[in-house]
Amino acid sequence: MSIHPKILKAARLVLKISQDDVAEAAGITRRTLTRLETQSPDASFRSIGAVRKALEGYGVVFIEDGDKCGFKLSRSILDSVAGTDP
Repeated sequence: MSIHPKILKAARLVLKISQDDVAEAAGITRRTLTRLETQSPDASFRSIGAVRKALEGYGVVFIEDGDKCGFKLSRSILDSVAGTDP
């Protein structure tokens, strides 16, 4: 199942990762990522899958349960992003 582009963007923003970094990790252009995040109808399932995989590489775990979807982060990643890493 393909994750919604808004969830991908939210995960990127929570992790404070630039579009350039995610695009590079996903093997797509920044322009393609921008179109995907703005829900352009020409965003391909392949691009969505590549971004999902790239974000999973940063530690994001995507959750899909029926009509519910979202993501979670390990406590260590969340603490690191929040600047409270011991």
